[in-house]
Amino acid sequence: MPAPADIPSMIALIREGKREGFDLLYANYAAALYGMICKITEDKSTAENLLETVFVTICKHIEQYNSTDNFFIWMLHIMRSACKDHTLPASDPVVIHDENNCRENDILQWLLLDKRTVNKTKKGQQMHTHIMRAEIRNQLKSFR
Repeated sequence: MPAPADIPSMIALIREGKREGFDLLYANYAAALYGMICKITEDKSTAENLLETVFVTICKHIEQYNSTDNFFIWMLHIMRSACKDHTLPASDPVVIHDENNCRENDILQWLLLDKRTVNKTKKGQQMHTHIMRAEIRNQLKSFR
């Protein structure tokens, strides 16, 4: 991933419609986003299609990005929305996990798809915040 100082210049290139900006975006974030999408969809072909949708959406809505927000988190919201739109029929309620029966390896998916905060998730898991955050970091590392 680019250093935080490089992110504004990458975003500026994307906003200017320059291919170099998109290339930097893809080179720095495709692997992480693809790994998360694969974990959610459990299908590589679907994940590839969703990854393309996510990058198109990021570039299309880059003007909406607020520089005070974390860029990766902003992209995760876009990714989560694309996965949710794909995996859940419009008529079905959003139920990802039973709060009392969530396995540790599902924590990341639960946070991404169910818009839960770490504090809400840890209550269902009976975990301390630092343990929950360490588990999330470990799961994110597995996508690289």
